[in-house]
Amino acid sequence: MSKFPDFIDLKTNYKCFRFEKIAVLKPEPVEIEMIEPSRLNKSGLGPFCKFSIDPKWTAISGIYALFNSESSEKPLYIGRTINLHRRFTNDYGSIPTSSRLKKGGQSTNCKINNLIYQENHEGREVALYFFQADDIEYILIDKLKPRHNNKRHSK
Repeated sequence: MSKFPDFIDLKTNYKCFRFEKIAVLKPEPVEIEMIEPSRLNKSGLGPFCKFSIDPKWTAISGIYALFNSESSEKPLYIGRTINLHRRFTNDYGSIPTSSRLKKGGQSTNCKINNLIYQENHEGREVALYFFQADDIEYILIDKLKPRHNNKRHSK
């Protein structure tokens, strides 16, 4: 039986958003190419893992939230996407060497992949929740202040 509820309500001062559980991520550690640390972006050192979600989420846009198995009240991270499957299978779920580099790399992809790796490595599962809309990311980040969203946004 899953440790995660099927739905999580994220509340702001004015509104409640019901996020649906999409998946409990199942990361598998991967070996990475050794690169001179000075060539890596700030999150490019690793370690990293590989994971994916069901392709039925292709071309579905909205807001996603990551929670660990210790708390369904405080998200680890909130983001938005125009293609949930691509974001979690290709962008976050698989980190090629090019994503790790300072020049042209994808530090957020590395950061989120490493976050999922670390949570799992420390014995906490990570679940992906989703709300099909794309105008609430900044409201939720400002209100809930997930510890892995570096910037605080306001609209």
